[in-house]
Amino acid sequence: MTQHRSVCRQLSALMRPGTTSLLKSWRLVAIAAVVCWSANAIADSGDSGDGFSPHLILVVDESGSMRGRHNWLADALPALGQALNDRNVNSLPDQTYFTLAGFTTRSRDLAQRSSEIDAARAVRLLRTDGNTEDGYVAIRDVLSGYLTGNEYSPTTVILITDEDRDETDRELTLASLVDQLVMNGIVVHAITRARITCPDQSAGLAIDRSRVALVSGRDDFSTCSDARVKTFRDYMELAHATGGLVWNLGVIADGSATKRQLETLQQFVDALADEVIMQWPTGTLWADIDHWPESPHAGDVVTFDGSNSLSNQPGGEIINWQWDLDGDGAIDQNGPTVAKIYSAPGSYRIVLNVSDNSNPPSIGRRVLFLQISE
Repeated sequence: MTQHRSVCRQLSALMRPGTTSLLKSWRLVAIAAVVCWSANAIADSGDSGDGFSPHLILVVDESGSMRGRHNWLADALPALGQALNDRNVNSLPDQTYFTLAGFTTRSRDLAQRSSEIDAARAVRLLRTDGNTEDGYVAIRDVLSGYLTGNEYSPTTVILITDEDRDETDRELTLASLVDQLVMNGIVVHAITRARITCPDQSAGLAIDRSRVALVSGRDDFSTCSDARVKTFRDYMELAHATGGLVWNLGVIADGSATKRQLETLQQFVDALADEVIMQWPTGTLWADIDHWPESPHAGDVVTFDGSNSLSNQPGGEIINWQWDLDGDGAIDQNGPTVAKIYSAPGSYRIVLNVSDNSNPPSIGRRVLFLQISE
């Protein structure tokens, strides 16, 4: 947890009932806490080194087999930036940062914390001369430069490759990398060679870990359940363990410029934008999740606390907390603090939905991926 978030938590804790009387000016503390968590207020501060600065990191395979499979990025990146801005993610579009990195055995940054336009221009710098590629090492190396410091920057990694992992560091396992990603709230989406098939035999654009697939259509994308996927296990497990999707590189980057392919590319951009913003604080409410123990084991009682969630509506107060504690879409418990025993190890998707006392109520949402060890 960053220093910035820690300070915000301490401020918001001072707003709890029974504590404000201890403060000489509790209204100032309330205002400061709301400013800490409010995306718009932080964006308006103009300080790109602190506050809410969404960050998309693209980690792209530079092997010889990727020849001709980079070009689509030059069109997709500006479209993705526009799609995120259209969804009102941030009041200042230039505070959505893009990093582009190519990788073989190691990674190399081609555009660092830049605009989507500058990242798109850097696509031409990608090479296709690699023979050995390790996407785990590349993600670790790229992130090492962005996980220090005190800003809270919701981060999404987009891994693009047409091959499985070439293991160059045996100590870097799926479990150790997932632990680092989950601890920092980072979601990985894997765009790779994947054959995704719905029960009606239609080809899927993407698939999540519950086997729900996105299907590209003539006008929009649809979904199907109980889909099947044949792809590279290393990157599929990485994406699904962090809450990301596996995307069909062949459908997205088929190399054609037909009207149908352009429609598919735009549907991919829209679908990815929808997935990305699920991790970002938007709107007038901030749903926040704490849990303990921090590193739970199977059989432990895990307590979840949503009482630090905030509303920046004038006079707003959060009055409803709804918890999905196993990622099945159903509400399992209600209230600011809940608990559950997880009997089996694995990665669990925890969702908190909060609403306030306004009319109509404002709604906030937070997704947490909890790793349960043996």
